[in-house]
Amino acid sequence: MELEINGLTVEVKPAELDNDQLTGLAQEVLTAANERGLELPFATGAVAVEGAMQADEVAETSHDPDVKETIKSLLTPAYGGYQAIVESVNGSRMDKEQLTVAEQKTAETEFEEWFDEDRLAYVKKTMEANPNLIWTLLATPNVTVTADEFLAGTKTFGEGQPYPTEIRSDIAKGYSPEEISGTDPSNGKAFKFKLVPNRFTREIHGEVPIQKAKLAGLQTEYPFLDSTSPLEDLTWLNTKRASGQKLVGSSAYDATYMHSFGLEPQRLGRDLFVPGLYVFDLGGLVVVRSWIGFSEVGRVSVG
Repeated sequence: MELEINGLTVEVKPAELDNDQLTGLAQEVLTAANERGLELPFATGAVAVEGAMQADEVAETSHDPDVKETIKSLLTPAYGGYQAIVESVNGSRMDKEQLTVAEQKTAETEFEEWFDEDRLAYVKKTMEANPNLIWTLLATPNVTVTADEFLAGTKTFGEGQPYPTEIRSDIAKGYSPEEISGTDPSNGKAFKFKLVPNRFTREIHGEVPIQKAKLAGLQTEYPFLDSTSPLEDLTWLNTKRASGQKLVGSSAYDATYMHSFGLEPQRLGRDLFVPGLYVFDLGGLVVVRSWIGFSEVGRVSVG
């Protein structure tokens, strides 16, 4: 068959491709379009969005009958991601400003307080509706960090990848520590928990203003639903790696791409952007600015 995308014709024979090849082809088309600033029809992008996960990703969680225990089992990699962030932040700070590492027991106690019946009911509902849905539990340090500390953390993350981090945009420097972090240290907690889905949330497909409006609509029924901050996005990457995932391969982009559609856009030249990041197929982290006029999908998390 011939696939026509914005004037380009690509000849493919889907029946002759295995699942990995088909997913890889869809991902290459989507990534190339993103780099050129092209807006693909949603049905085309959905091929990549629905791509097969890396085998390692399956280890994040399984659909046990007891959903609460299943989610609770994610505390260990979540704590590993937390430790990586604390270590990264401390690497940018003077001794007197160093963060204290909270114990994993504290994470367990605070998780029990956070994961209430409403959140549990929502997670159960979404997992029943989508058997392929998998969650990553984030335990972000409940502190504020600067844009420079966030960017330094992306470089630190890159030291553990096949390729070093490429910072294509420092748009993060236009945001306050509170916006970069998305945390609330005033509540006295050591951790900021959040559950992020492996799959993009189709209900919020569109340009950034549309995504914000659609998220607000979802929040009328589920007020705990949220987007993610840049610091949480970095925690997401470190947590995935702490769970044993190898962030490399044709599905790396889908498995990692995030953009902070909940933040107010920053004007650069004539256009407006928000921070974003992803890991490309060879394993390198790329920190980018995401144009708010590009119609795409994001992830709605349980915050």
